Amino acid sequence: MEEPLNFNTPLKTDPVSIALYILVPVLIVVILTKLFKKPEPPPKKKKKFEPPKEFKKYTAEEVAKHNSKQDAWIIVDDKVYDVSSYVDEHLGGDAILNYVGGDSTKGFRGDQHPDKVQQ
Repeated sequence: MEEPLNFNTPLKTDPVSIALYILVPVLIVVILTKLFKKPEPPPKKKKKFEPPKEFKKYTAEEVAKHNSKQDAWIIVDDKVYDVSSYVDEHLGGDAILNYVGGDSTKGFRGDQHPDKVQQ
């Protein structure tokens, strides 16, 4: 007949036994962690900016209605831009307001702007 387990028996202290006492529980934890780890969600795809296929067309009369610091539209090279949120950041100060509500191409293409502004 088998002897009952005796938990009062001292642990073996040889180097191999000590290594096993440490490595076996660590391996069990690592394996269980891998098994029950939640899968990471796939990375979110960044939406690439795609301009609309057709832009809304504005008349000069419509643009002229947007001629204040709070509602500032300009025309540059026949394209309309709402610069209302940019007015306070404009490095040239309120000079941007000189052409608000109208064609600002001449002002935009002026010598005061570095080349990178016009890109």
